[in-house]
Amino acid sequence: MANVKRCFIMKDLIEFFPLEHSDMYLQSFLNHSTENDHLALIDCENFCKKFEHLRVLNWGSAVLDQFPPGLENLFLLKYLQLNIPSLKCLPSLLCTLLNLQTLEMPSSYIDQSPEDIWMMQKLMHLNFGCITLPAPPKNYSSSLKNLIFISALHPSSCTPDILGRLPGVQTLRISGNSSCYHSGVSKSLCELHKLECLKLVNESKLSRMVLSEYQFPPSLIQLSLSNTELMEDPMPMLERLPRLQVLKLKQNSYLGRKLACVGSGGFPEL
Repeated sequence: MANVKRCFIMKDLIEFFPLEHSDMYLQSFLNHSTENDHLALIDCENFCKKFEHLRVLNWGSAVLDQFPPGLENLFLLKYLQLNIPSLKCLPSLLCTLLNLQTLEMPSSYIDQSPEDIWMMQKLMHLNFGCITLPAPPKNYSSSLKNLIFISALHPSSCTPDILGRLPGVQTLRISGNSSCYHSGVSKSLCELHKLECLKLVNESKLSRMVLSEYQFPPSLIQLSLSNTELMEDPMPMLERLPRLQVLKLKQNSYLGRKLACVGSGGFPEL
């Protein structure tokens, strides 16, 4: 593999690891195999030692049982994709990857993240099954100003303190049990002055969303509601959003029988 910069695996990823590959020039490794192979941690650690100059690492559908050791040494990484369904706590070692721009872990539902995630100033794209972000450390004034995409953020993380540190977010998906967090979410969304695409997914059967309490930023272009169980017609409020072009009322979003636009100039861009 001398001088190879990009490696694409189309099948049998598990057979690649035992081979004696080592190439300081390899910058991108992408697994496009559809097989859900389980990767041994020792193989992952050896892989990271062999290819320490990687910028892009995508292990595709290959399953990991825990965060792989040695990954924190790939300090040049800009793109990382991992499939760790059992992971609940994001390790602090991940936060040492200060060049990371994109983190794709769509099968992971993170209940706890380290405060050091606020040090990852180059982050632009976070994609999880769900992630809970911690409050910024005390006496820490910086923000994740480059972050433009988050999916899916747990409602407990939708506070003014957290969303106020994400000034560049354009696309946001909020998903989880909203029963205890409606008030915080409704008052915090206005902190996102550049927000264009918002998806709200309520996973609680014990609470219903009261749309009139929500302060949506006027920058919204797309809005999607799922399982919000609205009792009142949402149109009189939503038609006032000046830039809204796409509105999706998905399953159980509205329990009423009538939708009516009451204003003559409602939905000017829809």
